[in-house]
Amino acid sequence: GVVGHGRFYGECFIDEIAVDLKMDPYQFRLSLLKKGRDVFVGDPYPVSSTRIINVLQLAAEKAEWGKKLEPGRGMGMAVCPYGNSYCAVIAEITVTGGKLVINKITIGVDCGKVINPSGARNQIEGGIVWSLTALLYGGYPIKNGRAVQTNFHENKILRMDECPRMEVYFVDNQDERPWGIGEISSPLGVPAVLNAIFAATGKRIRKVPILEELFEV
Repeated sequence: GVVGHGRFYGECFIDEIAVDLKMDPYQFRLSLLKKGRDVFVGDPYPVSSTRIINVLQLAAEKAEWGKKLEPGRGMGMAVCPYGNSYCAVIAEITVTGGKLVINKITIGVDCGKVINPSGARNQIEGGIVWSLTALLYGGYPIKNGRAVQTNFHENKILRMDECPRMEVYFVDNQDERPWGIGEISSPLGVPAVLNAIFAATGKRIRKVPILEELFEV
């Protein structure tokens, strides 16, 4: 569940490997996958390469991955399984004068049979809100051995005017039942945005929440 926030390390590292190999991060991920291959990693369900490919391709197509962007603008991606569901997130951002603007988040999801598309879409968008909150305002500062914040009223959360445009797309599959979407998107907003920041600025950020000085480019 919430430990999935640590996925930003792995998804950013994948991006770094792709750059070091002079490969497009999307094409590099596809090169690691083979349709029809399932891998058991200790969970009740195997990890399906086919389903990862499907959500990656769907998100990349809808986000227009590879399109030409003006200076200071970049796109980044992240993908991971969640139970027997899969999610890919692509962030499009702009860094101008050391300030970050998250322009758009595109999400591809395979969660089996979708019973309530509107409810599922809202759940996935909500996960991105929490993810971007962790990116920008997270942390648990300690002063003199005690937590500075005492409860939720002292924790800043992403507000409506800060939320980027989000588009959620579901893979069209033949599953007869739904799978989980509880926290499917929340681990992925952070690495997608951090990878986009690198694409826009050439600067790698390996610590969240993001401090303003990290954007001095």
